[in-house]
Amino acid sequence: MDSVVPMRPGQILQGSLFNEPMRVETVRPAGAGTWVAGLVGTKSERFRSVTLTFEQIQSLKITSTIASYDGDGRLLRLGLQAYALGIAWKFDPYFGLSISRVDPLPHQLSAVYDYLLKLPRVRFLLADDAGAGKTIMAGLLIRELKLRGLAGLTVKPVPGVPHCFEPGRTPTALRHHEREPNWKLPQLAARYPRSSTDRETAERHNLEWVAQAEARHSELSVRRERRRRELERQQTVSLQSVERLTSVVVTPHPEREAPDVRRLRPNYETEAAAMRVAMEFERAQGRVVTDVHDKNLGYDITSLDVNSGELRLIEIKGLGAATGRILLTPNERRVAEDRRDCYLLYVVTNCDKQPQLQEPIKDPARIPWHEVIKVQHYWLEVNAMTQPMKVSEPDSSPYGDGNS
Repeated sequence: MDSVVPMRPGQILQGSLFNEPMRVETVRPAGAGTWVAGLVGTKSERFRSVTLTFEQIQSLKITSTIASYDGDGRLLRLGLQAYALGIAWKFDPYFGLSISRVDPLPHQLSAVYDYLLKLPRVRFLLADDAGAGKTIMAGLLIRELKLRGLAGLTVKPVPGVPHCFEPGRTPTALRHHEREPNWKLPQLAARYPRSSTDRETAERHNLEWVAQAEARHSELSVRRERRRRELERQQTVSLQSVERLTSVVVTPHPEREAPDVRRLRPNYETEAAAMRVAMEFERAQGRVVTDVHDKNLGYDITSLDVNSGELRLIEIKGLGAATGRILLTPNERRVAEDRRDCYLLYVVTNCDKQPQLQEPIKDPARIPWHEVIKVQHYWLEVNAMTQPMKVSEPDSSPYGDGNS
């Protein structure tokens, strides 16, 4: 059993043993039927070393993140065709008719598609003269309801069919044709009850099924009507008269060329060079490196030692020149304070010419950083926007008229 490893790096483990899906980073045997796995949470990105037995692994759902492309192409094509047929009625309102070998008359189409399908109930009385095509109408209605997922079973009373309605037993679903080869729908053949007890049970079951079907059909009809009204309102939206409340002139920052302001603008080439140098340095040590800079976790990469299981959370800062200032965001500083045991700061200088990685800084939260406090917003009374603006010349003295 030890020779066959039941999981491999890159797979995702899910089950009651973990509170989130776990990605397998390392696997090594730890005895008879036991393995030590290095796992990283797919949501929290936290590493943990777990000892699992063969029975525990069997209870987990293991998903591979690497596509094998060894599936049956015919089954894939069949599945795509089945899915396309399942939603075809959304694009063809007469889809049930198009896949049936019948030629309905205009009054039959009007009864089914203009009245029966549009009503929020499924308890109908379909009556017409003999030979008017009531069977075709009912068949079209049943087929359209089934294609839309609004009907699962069709109750069709058939005199003389035994052992279908019995007290305390689930009715038996039969395939009923009765010279209707064009439909071949799963029917529920139900005999007429003979005793009063059977009759009451049958009526109760019929009422329950009809009530459930009507409730579901009513819910979907309400949702459809609500969505239709929303689309109608969106079509009537138009631009009316515009009332100007105030005017705002946006100009570039007056100190945009100052060093403190210029370094706030990101330099993507410098950041890319610093990330490349730092990741190459970690990989050279035989560590597994993962780029997570776009997930806003408070650090740029994770570095895992596959032998010891040591995990590093590394924040990377790049400078185009040989010296300068680096900045930490509030989120980066908060994570650095929370994860002092594994948080490191890498500074790469001279990224514009020859990038050079400085000595890694472990636990950067212990360093006395300089806090920068800036104005976050401005406020203005609402009345000031609706009143006429008054323009006046500023005083010559910043403290008024100069009188003491």
